[in-house]
Amino acid sequence: MNAETDVGLSLIRSFGRRGVYVVAGGDRHLARAFYSRYCKKSFVYPDSRHTDEEIHKVILKYVLKFRPDVVIPAGTDTTAIAVRFKAVYSRYTKLVPLLDWPKYLSICDKWVQMRLAKKHKVPIPRTWCPRNESALNKLKDRLPYPVLIKPRLSRNCRGIRFVESAASLITAYKEVAGCSSHDRFTDCSSPLIQEFLPIHSKGLLFHYNDLYRGVYVLFRDNRLAASYVHTSLRIHTALPDKYFPRMISTPIKDDKIVGLTASFLQKIGWEGMAAVQFYIDPRDNIAKLIEINPRVPAGVESAMRAGIDFPYLWYQLAMGEPVKKQTDYRCDGIKFRWICFAEAYSLLKSKKKVKFLRELFDGKTNYEFSFADIMPHIAHFFCYVLYGMGR
Repeated sequence: MNAETDVGLSLIRSFGRRGVYVVAGGDRHLARAFYSRYCKKSFVYPDSRHTDEEIHKVILKYVLKFRPDVVIPAGTDTTAIAVRFKAVYSRYTKLVPLLDWPKYLSICDKWVQMRLAKKHKVPIPRTWCPRNESALNKLKDRLPYPVLIKPRLSRNCRGIRFVESAASLITAYKEVAGCSSHDRFTDCSSPLIQEFLPIHSKGLLFHYNDLYRGVYVLFRDNRLAASYVHTSLRIHTALPDKYFPRMISTPIKDDKIVGLTASFLQKIGWEGMAAVQFYIDPRDNIAKLIEINPRVPAGVESAMRAGIDFPYLWYQLAMGEPVKKQTDYRCDGIKFRWICFAEAYSLLKSKKKVKFLRELFDGKTNYEFSFADIMPHIAHFFCYVLYGMGR
């Protein structure tokens, strides 16, 4: 499912290249993965503006029609539906390993994540969740500015505000708390306040890739089946809030971060995939948890290109096949870049286009674009024109 996304296309290509017969579901007729050479059949279900029940009803109809061996959600919306209606789907097909519904619902809340991390001694940035305006007023003069205001429930970095002083805190907080969203997976009603971890320390300026750690893990029966760590060489800064998903990813080795992540998720009884984000605080050199995403990581193809094929491992676990623990992958400077259309936009904005293109074709850079499977990119372009960046 989620054939309209980069992740959906990555999954379909992973399975198709291995000879798995793929039926793709998406929330629009122009879902890019529908047009992949590896997609055998497709169907459309309602988009996330509809209720879980409405979407589930349509997906179940096609599960009964196609009778797939395994159902695999690839996004926030379909993961929530697969988890919530797990018992129903399990009557007719297999599901990849997933959390149970109460735990999934709880772990999506970033305040719950911070409390669990603190309970299990996982370092976090200082975080507050004021219950009302009175508590906010008492707190505002004691905060270590600058701070971030973050919705407790959101995706794709939506709703984050950067606040530099107490003078602007109340206004910014009310803006976040009062924002409305058609996205069911964004709830701004009771936002968090979190200290902003710096990139400066003792006169040194760190780059983003020095400090960021993205950890992808796969669990089965509360045991680690695979892990991968990457850092981001550049994030998209064209938007006003300056918080947006990565555009260049490169794998690194960080056994300490993997150990911390695996231990923490085992303690809370994890099942399935997770993308866990850390940021190393340069003031004390301690990696601090930023958030947990209980779904297929958005950058999963970077792991696949480095040698950890998470989608296929997930599929094997669902099929009951033996899977050897995988934690080894390429760390020889390879990079992965999303050129459709984030990097294309960066090229247009860049003042050093020749250098940009040299880096793009340096022999160690992989991208999601494929001439051998070009139709999804053409569909993506038309979808981009019709729906815009967010769709």
